[in-house]
Parts: sequence; structure tokens; C-alpha cells
Amino acid sequence: MDTRARVLTVDFSLALGATVGGAVGTSGPPGWTVAIAIVGAGILASSLYLTEQTQVLSVIDERRPLSHLAAFGLTLAVGLVLVLGWTVVASPAAALLLGMGVGLALYRLQYGILAPIPERRVEQARGMKAFDIDPPTGQS
Repeated sequence: MDTRARVLTVDFSLALGATVGGAVGTSGPPGWTVAIAIVGAGILASSLYLTEQTQVLSVIDERRPLSHLAAFGLTLAVGLVLVLGWTVVASPAAALLLGMGVGLALYRLQYGILAPIPERRVEQARGMKAFDIDPPTGQS
């Protein structure tokens, strides 16, 4: 399996699992469920964009306290969605997971099918030997 196919297979499989898992667990008013799902999609798509197509990670890596602050801020944002979501939706985590699955699928559709996969993601996939399912050639 070539690297591009590996990226698409892994990412679309994760997206499908998250979308189905989230859809099974959602309940409550559809408007609020959709709103929380949109927040989840936005969080995931923007996170992927920042990590795959900008230098944010190298800046954060050079400044450890800043990386801890960024991680805390993201955790706080997701936590607020979950805590505040309980007042309007019985299972906001499911709606958030649903949105994250849709966000991953849409992001990978844009940067994988319609446009080339970002080089950082390709490099990451080259190191994923556990997912290499090419048949052995018998050569050593």
C-alpha cells in the first residue's frame, strides 16, 4: 500500500468510526446537537490545519511553557463545550465526537482528495510500519 493510500485509509477509517460512534450516542434537541458537532468539527479541522500546514508546532516545541498553555486552552475549550452542553444535550460528548469525525472526513477530503496531502502527514505515514499491509516479497 503506498503512503497516500495509507493516509487516506487510516484517516477515513478514524472519521467513520468517530462519526458512527457519535451518531449512535447523540440525543437531545437537534439544533444544539448540530451546534456542538460544528464546534467539534471546527476544533479538529483547525487543529489538523495548524499541525500539518503551519510552523506552530515548531514554535510551541521551542517554548515549552507556551505548549502547556496551548494544551490547557484546548482542553478547557473542549471541557466547556462538554460541561455547558449538558444543560441542553444529554450527551454532548457524542455530538462532539460526531462533529470531530465529520471534521476529519471533510479536512481529508480537501487535503487528500481535492488537494495534495500535506507533506508532514505523508512523512508521518511513512513511519507507520504497523499499518503496512503490503504482501512480503520474499527478499531480505
